Amino acid sequence: MDYCPDRIVKSDEFIITSTGNIISRKASIGDPRNLEIPSGKCFVDEGCAIASDVAPIQMNRYCFVEKNVRLQPCQTIKEPVTNIKMTIGANTYIGEVSHIQAARIGAGCIIGSNVTIGPRCILKDYVKIEDGSVVAADMVLPPFAIVSGNPARIIGEQPESTSTTVPICADDRYKSLKTVKI
Repeated sequence: MDYCPDRIVKSDEFIITSTGNIISRKASIGDPRNLEIPSGKCFVDEGCAIASDVAPIQMNRYCFVEKNVRLQPCQTIKEPVTNIKMTIGANTYIGEVSHIQAARIGAGCIIGSNVTIGPRCILKDYVKIEDGSVVAADMVLPPFAIVSGNPARIIGEQPESTSTTVPICADDRYKSLKTVKI
C-alpha cells in the first residue's frame, strides 16, 4: 500500500474549503451538515459515499479517504434502535473500495483496500488492517494491532514508533496533493 502518493488535484474536480479540506465533486455526501471536520485538512476522493444522512460522521485532521469508499454509520442492536455517530481519528488512511460501518476508528489507523469493517466495531489508535480483510461486527481491536484475513484476526503488533511515524506520513500525504486551478 502506498500511503504517500503524489497526486494532482484539479480545482474543477474537487471542492477545496477554507480549512483545507479537499473533497471530490464526484463524492456523495448524504447530509453535508452532519459531516463534521473540526480540524480541516481531510481528503475525500471520487466515488466515495458518506452516509451522513443516517447519523453524524466526524473526521479529524489529515483523514485520507481513497476512491469508492463507503462510510456508513451503524445502529444499535437493542430496542429502540438508534443510529450511532461514526468518529474517525486524526491521521487515518482508508484504502480504495472499502466499506466501513465502525462506530469509532482511532487516531493513526491504516485501513487497506477492499476492507470491510462490520457494524459497531471499535478500532483503537494505530490499528493496521491489511488489504481484503473482513472485520466482523462488534469487534474491538486493541491499539497497535495488525489485522488480516476473512474473518479478520490479529496477526501482529505495530512498533511503538508507529505513533511518531504515522502522523508524519499523514502530513506528507496531505502536502503531496498538488492543487491545480482549471
